[in-house]
Amino acid sequence: MTKLRGGLIQMGLKASTDKDPETIRKAMIEAHIPLIEEAGEKGVQVLCFQEVFTQPYFCPSQDTKWYDAAEAIPDGPTTKLMQDYAKKYEMVIVVPIYEADEVTGVYYNTAAVIDATAPILGNIARPISRRFPVFGKNSSSSPVHPIGRSLKPVIASWAFIFAMIAISPKAGGRWR
Repeated sequence: MTKLRGGLIQMGLKASTDKDPETIRKAMIEAHIPLIEEAGEKGVQVLCFQEVFTQPYFCPSQDTKWYDAAEAIPDGPTTKLMQDYAKKYEMVIVVPIYEADEVTGVYYNTAAVIDATAPILGNIARPISRRFPVFGKNSSSSPVHPIGRSLKPVIASWAFIFAMIAISPKAGGRWR
């Protein structure tokens, strides 16, 4: 019987919410790196982080500063760094971050699934809001289809199952 060694990292916020999102992201990454390395050294094959792991869970907030927490996938700093760790330790990493689609103005609670050889296998994403001048008028409850985004499902794989832990499709998530 084949065994799969999985790991999950969940921790409290390592910087005050009074700080800017980039300062918080750096503090959270710094706190995660020793644990990522430990998981890699122990032979973890699939590593998952908590939802929006580089920031506090700010989604219910009305503070527009959190728009600055959004990153690009696959070209953002967190995704690029995790691709390096995935390749170094030959493990799949499920990376839940806040993502912005600059074309549509839609913000997503996204889990990028990074393969052990470092490419992105796919994303599972739940729309959070559209960026409006008045934050309270976001459209987080309306269905959003990001035009121009290709769907990249990772169907029938154990990586998909772990991504489901990070972003539940029952809450409106979908592969893209």
